[in-house]
Amino acid sequence: MPFLLCRTESSGHYACIPADRGASGLPIIVFLHGAGERGTDPADALQGGLKAVFESLNIPAVVLFPQCSPEYRAYYGAMEERVLQAIDGAVREFSADCASVYLIGYSMGATSCFYLAARHPGRFAAIASIAVGISWPEHGWPPNLPDDKRELFRNMFIDAERARFIAGQVKTVPVWFIHGSQDRACPVTDSRSIVDQLRAFGATARLTEYPELGHDSLVRGLNEEGLFQWLLSNSAPAL
Repeated sequence: MPFLLCRTESSGHYACIPADRGASGLPIIVFLHGAGERGTDPADALQGGLKAVFESLNIPAVVLFPQCSPEYRAYYGAMEERVLQAIDGAVREFSADCASVYLIGYSMGATSCFYLAARHPGRFAAIASIAVGISWPEHGWPPNLPDDKRELFRNMFIDAERARFIAGQVKTVPVWFIHGSQDRACPVTDSRSIVDQLRAFGATARLTEYPELGHDSLVRGLNEEGLFQWLLSNSAPAL
């Protein structure tokens, strides 16, 4: 299936769309990148060979790559709005299905997936989380975090029971966790702890570990057999 990589008219981020996508109704996958791809050039969100990876995956969906500003540490505040605007733009520009929206994130982007799912219950049908980290490593609040989101941020990324809190927020959302067992930047115990808590809630969660990999699990994770078929097989819960 040939794919097109294009700049969207609405917000200037990149999107990967099937060239023969038909009239309408494709699902939307939002890819949230890691901290190293923050910037002001939307092409940076596709560094590390991601363009070739996504073009080779033959995903029957509109894949969006909203870029996080360097003035933020994740997709909160204005960056959260950027993600939502990208989704709305895909519906307008590509006639995509606003009821079938999926999140996939790496490192900072994976962390953001859980934040967005907690902020917007029922909005996202499933999450693919690659090398998530759930421990805020610094003193003080992240730059530009809205004051009214501090309590949620504390509960999700600072408090001792944060894994249980995250699981409680996303327990209705199917999640596939992928992590390198040797990851030192975002320890695999972060994925394991959320999975344990999700399963304690009776929720759906998968965990795939790569024993030989560290934090460099993104490309391997994106190519995990069955990942995107599984992702798109899920439906958002009825509200």
